[in-house]
Amino acid sequence: MKKQIIQSAAIIAVAFALFMNAIPVSGDAVVVAGSSVADAGAAAGHVAGVSRIFNTIVPGKATVITADAELTGHTAGASRTVNLINTETVSLMENEVGLVAEGEEGAENAAAPEAVAEGTDPVAEGTDPAAEGTDPAAEGTDTAETVASVGEIKDVVNAADETATEEAPAEAVDPEWKNKLMVDVEDYLYVREQPSTDAEVVGKLRKGDVADVLEVVDGWYKITSGNVEGYVFGDYSVINNDAAELASQVCTTFAVAREGGLRVRSLASTDGDIVTTMGQGDKATVDTDAEAEVGWVAVSFRGLSGYVNEDYVDLTTDYGEGITVEEEQAAIEAERKAEEERRSQQVSASTVAPVQNAATAASFDEVTLLAALIQAESGNQPIEGQISVGAVVMNRMRSGGYPNTMYEVIYQRGQFGPAGRGTVAAIAANGPKAICIQAAQSALAGMDYTGGATHFLNVNSGHAGVVIGAHVFW
Repeated sequence: MKKQIIQSAAIIAVAFALFMNAIPVSGDAVVVAGSSVADAGAAAGHVAGVSRIFNTIVPGKATVITADAELTGHTAGASRTVNLINTETVSLMENEVGLVAEGEEGAENAAAPEAVAEGTDPVAEGTDPAAEGTDPAAEGTDTAETVASVGEIKDVVNAADETATEEAPAEAVDPEWKNKLMVDVEDYLYVREQPSTDAEVVGKLRKGDVADVLEVVDGWYKITSGNVEGYVFGDYSVINNDAAELASQVCTTFAVAREGGLRVRSLASTDGDIVTTMGQGDKATVDTDAEAEVGWVAVSFRGLSGYVNEDYVDLTTDYGEGITVEEEQAAIEAERKAEEERRSQQVSASTVAPVQNAATAASFDEVTLLAALIQAESGNQPIEGQISVGAVVMNRMRSGGYPNTMYEVIYQRGQFGPAGRGTVAAIAANGPKAICIQAAQSALAGMDYTGGATHFLNVNSGHAGVVIGAHVFW
């Protein structure tokens, strides 16, 4: 008996010394893999022929060395067969050495393996459990329950294997967006000289800008975009396919006309009315929220919506690029100077003497229509501003470049917004304010503060021209 105890202890020692290659197993079970052994002298030879030993000791827990069986485990994608040592050693370890905690029960009985080397036959060595009185049944330690640990181990290994098998394959990265980055922010994200919030700011990536990723450092991306190179914080950045998805949401896509005279239609069909036409090279904004129509692209062009045939346009997306601190400062200064230049070109109405043009005869309805337009466009402006809006209509009628009737000028497509929206008609039906009727009569009489202007915009547009009230005329 003592010899068997020594043998068993020697097996464990050799396993630890030679291989020390362990995997944890669920619960209190421990698997030791090796050939059938009977003495310490043979152990080294038999164990050395095994490709790997799985040996785990759980401190404070029972150690179970299971019987003859084969267990196929999949760890890190590799398939390994674990050969378990014989039942006799299980019994010895359980009952004599005391490695199995008292009261714990064993596993299902398995056939004793053939002796693999001379002198290792358990019977020849006197290690027959029955001869030594170590029959598990006689000792009251049912081996069937001890080897049940194998089933538990199989469940753990198989579960891990199934989990690895069921993992979804990684999504293929769009080659055009590989190592591309965008910032998922409302305005901009600082680009810093080093991967730290304390580092100097060298530029910005703004919403819609695209950058190339150079490397990843501690949660920061080193990027380059335009003339800026530095680090952006990863928590506010997306890369690869996620960047492509963000670009589709925040970047503007344009349809560029390949030929002149491209029709923009009201419907995605040649039966649709012609809303307007595009010249060669004109850019219309693609409506990415519109329902897709085969062969057609939904666009917005000069304030009008419609569809163009996809065969006659090229689609381009406006991706931005990063800006350095120096470039941003230069841009701010340039904008300041441009604003000063625009304002210097705007002339106050007080410096322009009104012009008296020839009077134009008009019916009551035409006076009412002109007054309604004046009220819709400048009803809250001083009388000079109201007369100037009326003068624009009269100057167009005289110019030869517009229709020569008041109704056609006011309702020309895409010219006066309130007319197209029905506001002018509603005011005319209810009767314009008296001051607006007075302004209309003055404009019909030939009075003009604009110097012959045929256009006007809000003064904040920055357009050069004569400033009268809240509008600039040119």
